[in-house]
Amino acid sequence: MMFYVIGWVAVGACAAIVAGSKGRSPVGWLILGAFFGPLATTAACFMPAVIRKEAPPTPVRRICPHCANEIAPSARLCRWCKRLV
Repeated sequence: MMFYVIGWVAVGACAAIVAGSKGRSPVGWLILGAFFGPLATTAACFMPAVIRKEAPPTPVRRICPHCANEIAPSARLCRWCKRLV
């Protein structure tokens, strides 16, 4: 009996390792693998990898030479000190 419990937990660990390598939650797949055994491991193997999108790059700002505040790169007039840059 103990052999089966250890086997199911081992299969759950395999599902967690496979899912973690594909960007999914290893803890969630460990629990699913412990309950559903080889079925969860097979499902984790055939699921596509999660593609995480990076945040869009923030616009580059430049520093006003007169007041040292950040201004837009295309600005001709500082909005803080009202001087030409």
